[in-house]
Amino acid sequence: MSISKNWKTVPLGKVCRVIPGYAFKSKDWCAEGIPVIKIKNVQSDRSVNTENADCVPESIYSDRLKKFLLEDGDILLAMTGATAGKVGKLRTKSPMLLNQRVAKIKPVEADPDFIWSLVSSDEYQTKFFNLADGAAQPNMSGGQIEGLELRLPDLPTQRKIAGILSAYDNLIENNLRRIKILEEMAQSLYREWFVHFRYPGHESVPLVDSPLGPIPDGWERTTIGRFEENKELSLQTGPFGTQLKASYYTETGTPVINVRNIGFGTLRAEKLEFLPPDKEEDLKRHKLKAGDIVFGRKGAVERHLLVGPVEDGWIQGSDCIRLRVLTESLSPQFLSIAFREPDHQRWMMNQCSGGATMASLNQDILCRIPVVLPSRKILTLFDNFISKALDEVDILASKNQNLRKTRDLLLPKLLSSENPSP
Repeated sequence: MSISKNWKTVPLGKVCRVIPGYAFKSKDWCAEGIPVIKIKNVQSDRSVNTENADCVPESIYSDRLKKFLLEDGDILLAMTGATAGKVGKLRTKSPMLLNQRVAKIKPVEADPDFIWSLVSSDEYQTKFFNLADGAAQPNMSGGQIEGLELRLPDLPTQRKIAGILSAYDNLIENNLRRIKILEEMAQSLYREWFVHFRYPGHESVPLVDSPLGPIPDGWERTTIGRFEENKELSLQTGPFGTQLKASYYTETGTPVINVRNIGFGTLRAEKLEFLPPDKEEDLKRHKLKAGDIVFGRKGAVERHLLVGPVEDGWIQGSDCIRLRVLTESLSPQFLSIAFREPDHQRWMMNQCSGGATMASLNQDILCRIPVVLPSRKILTLFDNFISKALDEVDILASKNQNLRKTRDLLLPKLLSSENPSP
């Protein structure tokens, strides 16, 4: 196809305003008020998680903060840290504010949906990350973001292309909403049964004392280490650096799970690395199975991945520890939902920090993780309830991966087309 003369290459700052967030002071934070979007809220799935947003009091708002006010549909970019280069589209029904280390990209002379399609593509995610230099603590400035070059057609063509790509984005957003609902259902059921002890038949089961407080009679408060000692689960640290060198990675092959690919129970599929068959054979003891739980050893120690059917046969990376359940008296799905609780995440950060700059996890800490173990009957019943939900989450997440791949493959074709059409 021929290239239209109406296409041009311009710096992002010529067609968009880039607004880095406001540096709130530590005294500003409070439990309720105006939610503030921080870098932690920009997710790897191109969404913005507003549920755990920190707040500032409404009284703090004034004209000086007006430029940092966020609205539904705003495009946000993480500027610093492990998530540098990630973008997310904000979905909100109420006003929010923007914190430092996150930038708002506000199209002013371009179609917003077209700009979103560009900056949320894998190509531009990589470009943003490269702007941050990929250092140990990546960081980019507003000026660097504004200088990033975009290839733009005229406005009518932008709208045509955006219309095509928006169909994919809408499907992805719908699947994300369904995933969120399913995960919330599983988490709510866990809290009802295993935090508040309102499980089926609880009325006839008395509470008894335990070292950590009352629990239902017949239940047990124990640790992961108890199961490891009884060989009911195994822990496996990832391969040494000499076994898995960066030079081994190829463009295709068997995916490797590194710490950046670990979410809160789910996979972060961006920037996956791959091994060829000969290297995969050398690392067969590090092959993952469905039901394995993978933790990162450095940094994001509060996160984990519950390996699903899609990741079965993948390889655990050097910066990971794998937990594999070997008994029917314990359920990996049950553990994964327990590990998604805020109390557990705080426990992990406290145990792994030790005053160090970067939190570090090892097998000894994993063995100390506390577990409330219910009766076999209740555990089986819970598993039956949540397995269907988690299976559906896996299916929807896989669909979204395919949708993003298709959209990202379609984007460069549309950008080279003079007359895009559905």
